[in-house]
Amino acid sequence: MKKIYSSKQLEKINLSKITKKIPINKSLLIKILKLKINIETLNLNLELGIQDALLTSYAVAIISSTIGIILPHIVKASNLKQCKYQISPVYNYTDTISLHLNSVINIKIINIMILIYKLLKEEKNQVEKTIYACAN
Repeated sequence: MKKIYSSKQLEKINLSKITKKIPINKSLLIKILKLKINIETLNLNLELGIQDALLTSYAVAIISSTIGIILPHIVKASNLKQCKYQISPVYNYTDTISLHLNSVINIKIINIMILIYKLLKEEKNQVEKTIYACAN
């Protein structure tokens, strides 16, 4: 068997540079993960095409990796075999998105209502702080 990789150390990814370019609301992400979402079945087929072939390749890799990382956290181990996804690149130099999703998702409505209440309360507090700061 041929060795298809080199022993050269890869550069470490600096996440602080990425988060500066892409604004991520960490508190919102944490709250969404606490919603206790349960996926029973998932059948996702996505065909994605962007005008630039390089961007298409990166987008497909990022989406596939993100789904692969998040899926085990929101699917019970017994249902993991019923979850399938396929992300395919389309290199035709046009903006193309074809999404086929067949899924059963369980989530408690009360958890969504609590999340919305907390978000509205935080937004109200931020507005009040801004008004108070401007007044002084």
